[in-house]
Amino acid sequence: MPSILIIGSGAMANAFAARFSQNKDCSIQLFSEWEQGNQAIREQGIHFTQAGTMLHIPPLFATHKIDKTKPADLILVFVKSWQTEQVVRQVQDKLLPKGVCITLQNGLGNYELLSELFGQDHVNLGTTTLGATLEGPGRVQVHMQGTITIGQHPSNSWIIPLFQSADFSIESVPDLESVIWGKLIINAVINPLTALLQVPNGGLDDDLYSLALADAIIDEIQDLLKHKQISLPYPDPHQRIREIIAQSETNHSSMFQDWQRNAPTEIESITGAILKDAAAYQLEMPVNRTIYHLVKTELARKLKNNS
Repeated sequence: MPSILIIGSGAMANAFAARFSQNKDCSIQLFSEWEQGNQAIREQGIHFTQAGTMLHIPPLFATHKIDKTKPADLILVFVKSWQTEQVVRQVQDKLLPKGVCITLQNGLGNYELLSELFGQDHVNLGTTTLGATLEGPGRVQVHMQGTITIGQHPSNSWIIPLFQSADFSIESVPDLESVIWGKLIINAVINPLTALLQVPNGGLDDDLYSLALADAIIDEIQDLLKHKQISLPYPDPHQRIREIIAQSETNHSSMFQDWQRNAPTEIESITGAILKDAAAYQLEMPVNRTIYHLVKTELARKLKNNS
């Protein structure tokens, strides 16, 4: 029986726990510092809504006490990038000798940090286009089914069937860097713009001005990718961003959800990481830099007003 330890109790953690729980051959645990979320999952289970259908997942083991968890074959990391080091250091000894840790987080830098903590042979990196919104502790709505894409790794021989058994669409690709940047460029558009404009993803398609901003963000990142000699996994990022916006029109981006909770955002691991890469090539990226400073300024204002 494969054992799975899910790190986090937000939208993605709830969605993946709910899906895996339907495979009776899986043993599932959740670890998160958000005890209110843990308590809801532990006592009431997960209310999981997808395509207009609500399923009630029976209670699962969820805790903020790492010593209460058991070692696992698979550790899935769904905390925010700025939380990764602090949280994952607590679970370093919870990966079984032949186990693997997979990060499907947004942004850059998580794979390198996890490889340092677990050892590179025990870490795989991936992305997912699954879109989910946390509607409350233990309550999640999936807006977009999406696909999981992971890198090539020896563990894929059992990881891919495990995900497929929970009805996930999953694939392995040799050029994962292309996929990572393919997702990063979408995150760099949707996350900060929806947070700043306070709209669901579909709100970016309401006027020409927000789409012009989206195009400008993309143009600057494409210039960076030419210098890095990285090709995207789709032919036209401008067209792709419009497709994603249409497919996930009712979804609230993770940064928008963070904003509503007055919580720190992942702007550093998304736009901030892109700007650091650009600096190495002496690229200015004025639009991305302005978006970055607007998010940082507005978040600082919100935190000050709520202190």
